[in-house]
Amino acid sequence: MRHGHEGFLEIFSTVNEGFEDVVYAPEDFKDLDGQVLVRARRTGRGTASGAAVEEVQFHVFDFEGATVVRFRSFLSEEKALEAITPSA
Repeated sequence: MRHGHEGFLEIFSTVNEGFEDVVYAPEDFKDLDGQVLVRARRTGRGTASGAAVEEVQFHVFDFEGATVVRFRSFLSEEKALEAITPSA
């Protein structure tokens, strides 16, 4: 588990090792009462092969007030929605 701004940046640098020209483009946002689900498209190229890569990811941001307190990433919307905590 990673913490803070440095941890967040480390996650993205780690998952993007072996790729270059990586771009995350948010496509849709859903406000889910203290959590936000973001559909994002990641594109780039393999560093060694030069092959184009593209995938859709689903990011869940948990908020307390205006502060993100947790971030999770999934490769399917179904898994992301399963991880959303219903508000009490």
